[in-house]
Amino acid sequence: MGHQHPVSPALLRCVEGLVSAADELLGPQAGRRPHGRDTEADGQVWGRARGPVLDPEHTMDRLERGWVLYRRYFIWKWRRSLRKKQAAWPGHYDLSAALRLGTLTEMTEHLVCEYGGYPSLMSYLHGYAIVGDALASIVHPSRIISAADDPIIAASDLARLARPDALEVTCTEFGGHCGFVEGGSGNTWLEREVLATLERG
Repeated sequence: MGHQHPVSPALLRCVEGLVSAADELLGPQAGRRPHGRDTEADGQVWGRARGPVLDPEHTMDRLERGWVLYRRYFIWKWRRSLRKKQAAWPGHYDLSAALRLGTLTEMTEHLVCEYGGYPSLMSYLHGYAIVGDALASIVHPSRIISAADDPIIAASDLARLARPDALEVTCTEFGGHCGFVEGGSGNTWLEREVLATLERG
C-alpha cells in the first residue's frame, strides 16, 4: 500500500465527491444548481469540476463529428442505461423510440423534449452552458481543470468564461477528457492537484 497523506475526513469526502458536472461550480446565488451541492472542508466551501462541459452545443457537435469510437461508446452506454431504466420502471416510461434513434443529438432531443419539459434541444443545451456570464456571480472558491487536448470539451471555450475573483481556471497541455493519467499505480496528477487545492483553501 502506498503512502497515505493525513487529511481530514471532510477533505476526503470532498475529494471522493469530485465530479465533472459543471453544476457543481454554481452556488445557490446563481440559481442554476438543481442537483449539485457545496462541499465544506474545514469551514471552507469549494466548488470543483474537471473537464466540465462549457458550451453543450459545441460539445454535442464535437461528439457527432469527432472520433467514431467516442460516439459509439456514448451511444452504447446511454442505451444500456435507458434499458435498465425501462426495466426498473416499466409502467412509467416507454423508451423504445429513444432506443431506436441513431445519434446522440436525436436521442438527446427526443428525451429532453418528451420527458424533460424543454420546448427544443437548443433551449436545453443553452440552459446549462457555463460560458458568458453564467459563472460571474460565483462567490465560493472554485476551480475548473481542463486539458487542451480534450477531444470532447473545446479548450477554446475557456476564453468565453466569466472570470470572477473566486474562480481559478487551469488548462494543461495534456490530459484528454477527464483523464490526466500518468501511468503506473498510485494517485493520479488530478487527485493530487485536487488535494492540494483543497488543502490550501
